[in-house]
Amino acid sequence: NNTRLYYYMNIQNFLSTLDGRWLTQQTALNIYLGKNTTNKCEVTYKYISHIEPSLVSSFDKQQYSSMDILEILWGNRSLDLSSSILYSLYFFTYRNSFNGKFVKWNSNELPCYTVGLFNWNTNDILSMRVIKNTTEIEEKIHIPSTKLRLATSIIKKFGICTHVSFMSEIKLKNT
Repeated sequence: NNTRLYYYMNIQNFLSTLDGRWLTQQTALNIYLGKNTTNKCEVTYKYISHIEPSLVSSFDKQQYSSMDILEILWGNRSLDLSSSILYSLYFFTYRNSFNGKFVKWNSNELPCYTVGLFNWNTNDILSMRVIKNTTEIEEKIHIPSTKLRLATSIIKKFGICTHVSFMSEIKLKNT
């Protein structure tokens, strides 16, 4: 049987599947220095909403069909957020498309936001790409089942790969 375990159909279903607490393990390699790190933590995803463009006054109604928000809390679940990283992703989907722009907002960093492009394909893989000056960052996210998330990130400077990472997550609980 060649049937997929779970088929998302659209970006909203994909993002809402992330909603919940996940146990994360990430392995990252700095190719230039030849050093690798491994991190384990808990991540909480909260799919905030699917917002119709008519509800957002500054929304470019001609270009985008929807806006979706995903909040992400990296680190421990304690109320002490100083040891955690909280950021939000805003996805603006182009009309009649599986593509769009995203804004990643992190108030702990300067500048506090990053703008990039995303592509949602029929293999249920979300690709996000940011280009800033001579740096290119590409992340691909795949959810083979409702309890497993896989992601890869590649960072290039001047077109040369300098960092790679692989992350696997297992869902602990829905929120």
